[in-house]
Amino acid sequence: MEAYLRAKEEELGTCSVVISVNKSDLNWTEISMAQVQQVANKYKIKHVIETSALNGANVNKVFETVANMALNVISDPILVDKLERGESILPVTKKCNIM
Repeated sequence: MEAYLRAKEEELGTCSVVISVNKSDLNWTEISMAQVQQVANKYKIKHVIETSALNGANVNKVFETVANMALNVISDPILVDKLERGESILPVTKKCNIM
């Protein structure tokens, strides 16, 4: 995870990230939440959400968080002004990545 974040930071600079830690329904200890939170803190990632696809825990929360982040980007007055003038906002929006 850290190698991916480092590569993305080098490629894109600062961008919004949500870390979704899946399999919260299992007693899985290969990586602890403390380790995940350390990486999140290092890269200034505000959203770390434990999820379970098996029982659906916090899956909606991840999508709602990403949607809210996207709404914050598109409601930025500078970007709205550019869109109203027919200008591209691609340099800003290409910095989003969903995995």
